[in-house]
Amino acid sequence: AKGVEAVLQRLKIIEQEIRDLKQEIQGLRYYEHRLLLELHHKVKYLATYNVQVEERKVPNLFYFVQTENYSRRLITTMLSGMTALRLHMLCEFRGQMHVVEDQMGCEIMQVDNRAVQCLAPYMKKFMKLVTLALKIGAHLAAGMGEMIPDLSKEMAHLAGSSAFVGAAAVGVGAAALGRRNRSAEGSRDIQQDLRAAQQWVVDFLRERRCSTGKDIAEKFGLWRVRYRDNGQIAWICRRHIYARSAEIVEVPV
Repeated sequence: AKGVEAVLQRLKIIEQEIRDLKQEIQGLRYYEHRLLLELHHKVKYLATYNVQVEERKVPNLFYFVQTENYSRRLITTMLSGMTALRLHMLCEFRGQMHVVEDQMGCEIMQVDNRAVQCLAPYMKKFMKLVTLALKIGAHLAAGMGEMIPDLSKEMAHLAGSSAFVGAAAVGVGAAALGRRNRSAEGSRDIQQDLRAAQQWVVDFLRERRCSTGKDIAEKFGLWRVRYRDNGQIAWICRRHIYARSAEIVEVPV
């Protein structure tokens, strides 16, 4: 009888632990939901932010890769003197941003100091958003995960600074935790970074004689469109143009 009583007491303890665990899981799911909403909000801000009257003459969301042993490696840190990089652009269709398959891109023979100064802050913040999304399983940039050889190592490298949650992550974690002041500062920082990065991209493409819509379509497989419902401009792939033709209208440069 004592043995049975001990077993029943143990079962009660296990039942309570299970209830506590379920409650903790619900709390984590709520936090994950808030984090994902803020993550997508920040990426949408990056995709639609426009610092020029030209109204998005070039795509906003870009990344760099380096080919190693017939495989592509995503560049998450920009350093002066790096060679043989390629500039690529993401399809910006809202909620379905992704890598464009068989995209030619533009080759960068060598990274100079100006490129580092203009691009490093933007890349650091954008890559943290992308890597965080890949880490938690968000479908933020489909096709990009395979270009990061060791995701856990890269995540640790990117999140190494104490400012990962807050301004360095453009306020993603801070907003989820309600730290409004830090998030506002992060927004101001990313605006400055976007201005510098966009201007570099515009100048670089102009030097490569890739400044028209036809040139960008040829090298990046992206076309400039306007959403019918809100009038915002985006650069999207041909697949999305066909699949979402009722939602967009092409506006060639």
